[in-house]
Parts: sequence; structure tokens; C-alpha cells
Amino acid sequence: MNFSNEKYKIGLYNLINSKIVNFHSKSDCFYLLINNVDSKDLDNLLNLMVDFSDLPKEECYKLLQNQKIPYALKDKFLNLAYKCLDLGNPLGNNLVNGFNTSNYLAHSLEVARLSETLASKMGLDSDKAFRMGLLHDYGRKYEQNFKHVIIGFEKLYDLGYFEEAIGALTHSYINGKTYAIFEPITNKPIKNDISEFLRNYEYTDYDRILNLADLMASANGVLEPRLRIKDIETRRQISKEQKEYFLNEVVKLINYTLKKIGEEENLEDFNDASLKIYKKIK
Repeated sequence: MNFSNEKYKIGLYNLINSKIVNFHSKSDCFYLLINNVDSKDLDNLLNLMVDFSDLPKEECYKLLQNQKIPYALKDKFLNLAYKCLDLGNPLGNNLVNGFNTSNYLAHSLEVARLSETLASKMGLDSDKAFRMGLLHDYGRKYEQNFKHVIIGFEKLYDLGYFEEAIGALTHSYINGKTYAIFEPITNKPIKNDISEFLRNYEYTDYDRILNLADLMASANGVLEPRLRIKDIETRRQISKEQKEYFLNEVVKLINYTLKKIGEEENLEDFNDASLKIYKKIK
């Protein structure tokens, strides 16, 4: 996992050693997420927009691709996207080999909403947590494999979405190390740009919130961590040793989160921790 050129490596270290000033709203991030997305992946949202505006579907799609429309409209369409999900519908219906190609959009929206909730419970900036959650998988617009982590950072960095760019890197590495710094079985150090970054970067509570929200929020809503992991396992194979290592890190993250939201816990059993955090969030 290496950056495509040295510019991003230098830029990342400049970011984490300086104060980032954000100029983007939640709806800016939503519009960036859906920019250049095929209309098939937004079909159900477009139908809601037709009902809302009485405009033809083609005009509604143009509105979703127009970054310069008033913020009041952007906010309304973001709310309609959530209404679509809350009605039990994906944003679009395009199926490829039985897989809905708009799932990553729904997942991103659910992660953003859960991140916002967790940040609010911790007394943090809920808008910042929302923005990081919404764009954490931005790289999946370009690659559906693990390269989306690097690609998401580079694309967001170039666009000036700096806080969100860091989230694109950190979201896949629970507690800053899972499968990134050391091999879970051999304990040998991994050498690449990501592992070097993680060794020198101190996770913030926003990174931890994103870790947990990404773990719990599926395209169909919030799940217990144990159920979400089963969902992930249907698409990714990991060894027994790797799974044990991963679950230990998840329990650490859950305990940390429970303490931050006022629940003094030191759970060791993964199933107990999974149920506890789910009930607390719900």
C-alpha cells in the first residue's frame, strides 16, 4: 500500500503536523460523493426528487450533479437520500452479478449518520465526524478493492478535503494497526507507506469513531459488530488467527468507546461487547 507519488506522502505529513481548516459543509460532502455517479445508482433517490419537485427525472439528475445550486436545496436532497434509506430502499437498483452497485453510497450515508451520533455522545464536533464518515469510502467510486484506501486519500487531498482524506486512510485500520503495522501471525513488521504513516500517527477520537461506525454500519442500517463481521466475511476470507487478532482489537475499541460515552466497562468477551455497544447506540 504505497502512494502513487511522493507528493501525497509529503502532503500527508504536512497535514498531520498542522491545523486543518475546513471550509466544507455536510451537503458539500454529499454532493462530492455522488458527483459523476451513474443515474442508475441514484434511481430511487431521483424518484423521490421527482415527487418533491415535480421536475422530470433527467432534470433532477442534473440538480444532483450541479455543485453550484443553493445550500438549502443541497440539504433537502441530502435529507431525501436518508428518507430513501429509511424507507428501506437503496439509492439505486443497478445490479451486477446480484450486487447492488449503489451499496457503497448507502453504507457511506449510514456510517456518516452513526459517526455523527457517536460524536454527539462524546461531546465532539458531530459535523466533522459526519463529513469524515460520509467520504471515508470515496475511493470506491474508482476501485472496489482495498486500493480504495489510497485512492480515496489522494482524490480527496487533491480536492482540498483534508480531514476527510485522513479518514479515508484510517478507517480500515482499527486502533491504527490491524493488518497494517505487523503481520498478525508472524508479527513481522510490514513496510509500506501506510504502515509508516500509522506508526507515526496518533489516532484521534474522530478516527476511532470512524473505525467503529464503519464496522457497524452496513448498507442496510446499523448492525451489532458480530453480525457486521459475519457480513464482511461473506466477501473476504481471513484465517482463524487473523480473526482472533481482529476481534481483540474490536473489543478494545468498543471498551474505549463505552468509556467515552459514560459507560465504564472492561468487557473481554466479543459477543458481550458487541451487544453492549449496539444497545447503547440504539
